[in-house]
Amino acid sequence: MAQKPIAMEQLKQVLQLQNDGVSIREIARRTGISRNSIHKYLPRMDDSQSDIRGKVLT
Repeated sequence: MAQKPIAMEQLKQVLQLQNDGVSIREIARRTGISRNSIHKYLPRMDDSQSDIRGKVLT
């Protein structure tokens, strides 16, 4: 099956749910995104947010 990119709104929703302490399994159920995709995107988003935060604070 071909890979389909996740919309920015879905990524924001995933991040919000993670920040609220929701498990990855529950995030997958609520958003319809596979757990593997969530595992793939979360570390990328954490890295990009820390870069953004670092630039803002400096």
